[in-house]
Amino acid sequence: MKIPNFAKKQRDRMRKQTLGIVLRYFRYGDNGMIAHIYTRDYGRQSFIFKSSKSRKSKNKLHFLQPLALVEIPIDYKPQKEMYMGNGATSSKLFQDIPFNQVKNSIAFFIAELLSKVLQYAQEADESLFSFLKDAIVFLDDENIKGTNFHLAFLVKLTAYLGIQPEEHDAEHSYLNISQGEFSPFSEIDSLTSGHSTLWKTLQNKTWVACDAIPLSREKRNAFLEKVLQYYTYHFQDLGKFKSLEVLHEVFG
Repeated sequence: MKIPNFAKKQRDRMRKQTLGIVLRYFRYGDNGMIAHIYTRDYGRQSFIFKSSKSRKSKNKLHFLQPLALVEIPIDYKPQKEMYMGNGATSSKLFQDIPFNQVKNSIAFFIAELLSKVLQYAQEADESLFSFLKDAIVFLDDENIKGTNFHLAFLVKLTAYLGIQPEEHDAEHSYLNISQGEFSPFSEIDSLTSGHSTLWKTLQNKTWVACDAIPLSREKRNAFLEKVLQYYTYHFQDLGKFKSLEVLHEVFG
């Protein structure tokens, strides 16, 4: 049944344009894709994209890549599980992430982690969205190395997820994973003094300052393991990360 033009116009007026961050996407049928997108106005939502088999049509879905920033119209309705992604466009064309092996691997890893921790985040959180957007724009900057980005990102993200470790005075130099705070004593589930100090540094320094911290590959991988232990304790259904092996290879 053909939809009358006036009905189409009315439907289009009901659709609100929102910004989104692509977290996960996978093929749907012969010519479709389903994407999980964290939106500025409605939290995490699922969209279905369809295209013909022509190369020109497939190229329209080029923006479906990890952490891509998109503009997408949505006729939001509570409890609705899937929306059509028609009309979605890229809000920022990446300059470095797709072409930089380190940054691309980091983007896959962060997108996978966000897909897990934001699994049920179906409400707007403008401060979180703004943090994510600014972080992604920074990662895409051609002038930064990005080798410490995933570490700084995971540490800074805890403030927006409600699991940021509580800091006390300088004598509290050991991060206790289960208690979620810095303690003056080292316990069985505490980070080492060195890792705890690095956590505080990444938590309090700017993105630029974090990018300049000299870390060996061994120290970088060891600290990432501890940060993921912290996340796993506070988000117990995280499971394994498929992208982690590639990330270790890049830094290995």
